[in-house]
Amino acid sequence: MPKRALMNKRPYLLGSLALAVLAWLAPPQILPGLFGLLVQLGSIVLLGIYAWHWSDAQPARLVAAAAMLSAASMLFWTISGQIAQLLFLAALFCTLGLFLQERRTSLSELDKGVATVLTIGPAVLAMLFGGLEPAIAALLIGGVSAAAWAGNFPRWRVVPGALMLVIAYLLPFILPVTIETARTYALLHWPLVYVGHFMIATGVVQRYIRDRPRAA
Repeated sequence: MPKRALMNKRPYLLGSLALAVLAWLAPPQILPGLFGLLVQLGSIVLLGIYAWHWSDAQPARLVAAAAMLSAASMLFWTISGQIAQLLFLAALFCTLGLFLQERRTSLSELDKGVATVLTIGPAVLAMLFGGLEPAIAALLIGGVSAAAWAGNFPRWRVVPGALMLVIAYLLPFILPVTIETARTYALLHWPLVYVGHFMIATGVVQRYIRDRPRAA
C-alpha cells in the first residue's frame, strides 16, 4: 500500500490494527468475555469504515458491508446461533459479489483448475471433519476464495485473505474446542479472521488507489 494512502486513512486502518492486536494479546483479566468481543468487533468495523471512505465504487462498499455483517455475526453468536449464521452467510455473499463484479477478462486452464480446487477443497475437508451441513457453507466459502483468484484484484492480497477465512471456518472442525485446546484455538482463530478481512479490504482498496489516483 502506498505510504500516502496509509497516512491519509490511518485513523481507521491503524485503529483497526491496534484493536486487533489488543484483542489477540491482552490476557482475559484485561479484556474479559464481552469486552474482548467488543474490541474484536471494533477492529472489523474500522476495516469496513476504511474501505467505505476510500471509494464509492460498489466493490469497495461491498467490502464495507461484508465487514459490518461479519462483525454483527460475531456479536450474535452470543445471542442466537441461527441469526449469526444468517449474518455470516450474508457477509459471504457480499464478499462473493464484490469479486464476481470485477472478474478477469480471461482465465488460463491453470487458473480454472486452481479455482476449481479452491471451490471444492474446503467442502471436502469440512465433510471429512464435520459432516454435510458444514460442508455446504464451506462450499460457499471456497467459492469466495475461487472468485478472489478469478477477480481483478491483487491476488497476493485477496487470495491469501480469503484462504485465511476458509481456514478460520474449518478450524473448529479440525481442532475441536476443549479445555485443553481452547488457548491454542483462541491464538489461531482470531488472527486468521482478522488478517483475512484485512487483506481483502486493503487488496480491494489498493485496486482503486491504483486505478483512481485522485481517490488517494
